[in-house]
Amino acid sequence: MADILSDAADCNLRTDYRRSDPDQRRIVAQVDQLMSLCDKLEAGLLRSQADNERLMEAVVSRVVAAPD
Repeated sequence: MADILSDAADCNLRTDYRRSDPDQRRIVAQVDQLMSLCDKLEAGLLRSQADNERLMEAVVSRVVAAPD
């Protein structure tokens, strides 16, 4: 009985991995879109970090330069 279930599961797995060309193209297009979004988010984070560093430098320089 276990062998029959195992064979059935193997058949399902094999058909799950066989995708038609339109499905593959759709998946690749979606992955490309998500990767592009990740790149934009990363660039935004880098800009924010750079802005934060400049702001902190300005705050520190004002505090250090402030008269007592």
